[in-house]
Amino acid sequence: MWEKAPYGLEGDARNWDRAKEQHGREMLALWTEFAPNLREAVLDTFTRSPLDIERMFPNMRGGDLLVGALMHGQSGYHRPFPGAGHYRTHLAGLYLCGSCCHPGGNITGLPGYNCAQVLLADLGLPAPWTPSHQTEK
Repeated sequence: MWEKAPYGLEGDARNWDRAKEQHGREMLALWTEFAPNLREAVLDTFTRSPLDIERMFPNMRGGDLLVGALMHGQSGYHRPFPGAGHYRTHLAGLYLCGSCCHPGGNITGLPGYNCAQVLLADLGLPAPWTPSHQTEK
């Protein structure tokens, strides 16, 4: 389960250290209201708070799973910083493809997919998943 939660729990992120396990149990209980067989199917659990995320991954400030705010200055051509939205870097052969890149994190895989498209185009290669009716013969 994944939930966006406030970083500063009751005004202080350190409050997550005492509250996260209970919060995780409450989330599971809520889900089992809609999927009653879920509790018996769960083999193990762990809970990570926004503070835990920041501790493990310092670039995810404030526990931000999207690795940067999705706002005007952090989207499209400006993600993860102005001028980096095309996946290429100023070093030849070095590309950006992580969650910090456009269109952002989560589990979509789109930053990597988009970067692969740019990389293949730079190499003059067709994407292997391009439908045959779209490729030149």
